[in-house]
Amino acid sequence: MHVNKYILSVIIVLFYFSPLVKAEEFVVDRPKVRLDAPDFSVRDFHKNHSLSEYKGSIVLLNFWSTECKPCIDEMESLDTLSRRFYDLGLRVIAISADPKDKLKLFAEKHDYHFKILHDKDAKIRQMYEVMGLPTSYIIARDGKFLGRVIGSRNWRHEQIIHFFSQNLKDVL
Repeated sequence: MHVNKYILSVIIVLFYFSPLVKAEEFVVDRPKVRLDAPDFSVRDFHKNHSLSEYKGSIVLLNFWSTECKPCIDEMESLDTLSRRFYDLGLRVIAISADPKDKLKLFAEKHDYHFKILHDKDAKIRQMYEVMGLPTSYIIARDGKFLGRVIGSRNWRHEQIIHFFSQNLKDVL
């Protein structure tokens, strides 16, 4: 019973602080206190990657699934964002708990400019307390949370371009 109350409390807090927005609007839930993003180590299809290896870059950590239509819909625009800001230090990392073979086929079919990592047991998703897909976390160059975006977005939208332009410029 205690666990159910806790889960209900978390859902209420998330609902209360997560604005209901149209997909074309860009709202970043900024933390009141900037905490360190939890480090993790996970494989892509060739080697291990950890969040800490990206310190010094701004990281957009996107939790998604091949079974999630809104997740798939935003992939092309995530790719555009990654290509546009890569040289300024943006790193997009897409993390999925889908079966590895399915994820590998998806990655091979698409030539995205970002890492697709396999969260085998959904441990990273749990660590980041992801309640729905897609969910993206933006992590600053210092490894602390900069914000969270819940739901699918057009990552080419002018508000998003402005957000990343400002945040990438501010520390150059």
